[in-house]
Amino acid sequence: MKSLRPICFTGLMCLLVTSYSFSATPCCSRHGGIDHCDEKSGYFRCNDGQLSNCLCVSAHPFKRTAKVVKVLDPQNIEVEYRGIKTKIGLYGTKSPERNSSFFPEAIKFISDMVLDKSINFEPIIFDRYGQEWAWVWEGKTNLNKELIRRGLSYWDRNRAPAQSELEAIENEARSQKAGIWSLK
Repeated sequence: MKSLRPICFTGLMCLLVTSYSFSATPCCSRHGGIDHCDEKSGYFRCNDGQLSNCLCVSAHPFKRTAKVVKVLDPQNIEVEYRGIKTKIGLYGTKSPERNSSFFPEAIKFISDMVLDKSINFEPIIFDRYGQEWAWVWEGKTNLNKELIRRGLSYWDRNRAPAQSELEAIENEARSQKAGIWSLK
């Protein structure tokens, strides 16, 4: 089983979320147990005062609002959420390589759409490195889907294998020879 960032529903147990299964594990075992939920960070604070790696679900509703402070690449943005800067991956997308065509266009599109703006995001998974992958909206526009629709990103079959809607959007972009598909 791949281990991902635990999500705590109580101060005693965390849920390790993977694409295959769920399992309970003690939270903050290295720091003497959980003391309370730190509302500013959204993580549980341990008895020794350090922040744990367990999100407080009550502090993190499924849809959240944050400000985009940086576009890292065509599939990762940095947001400020509750005063904390964090990296969010655009779920279901796989960006073109840095030296390939459409990499700069994808950066520009994302920057124009969300940089320095308030966005809504819905976390879907955490990968084995603890990175959060989420759906991202600017207004009513889903950034993840729009990147694929415009041919500025591929559908990530590994992270989002059951997303038939993303597959359909990519097939449409391919048939219209949009963006990266114009080169093939």
